Amino acid sequence: MKKSATMALDFIAKYGHAVISNGPFYIDKYLPAELHLELRAFRDPRYPFTAEYWIKKLPYIVMEVPSIVIEPELVIPGTAVKVTINVIEHMITP
Repeated sequence: MKKSATMALDFIAKYGHAVISNGPFYIDKYLPAELHLELRAFRDPRYPFTAEYWIKKLPYIVMEVPSIVIEPELVIPGTAVKVTINVIEHMITP
């Protein structure tokens, strides 16, 4: 337990915060007054996951709406309106 506590205190002294992660990234800089946070990759050969592992496991989709078409352009109350929304999906990986 003493070794873990010492390691935690060393981390806090080095990085100025106590957000200690066991994941692929750690917070290198945290400047709350500037709303600024920098992540760095954890580079240790003993870490069990490669960058490719996370790229495959953590993709996410961003949806873009390039156009919306309303027919007719002038809408009269009580009449039908056709709205066509074009959507493009982009798969993003970290």
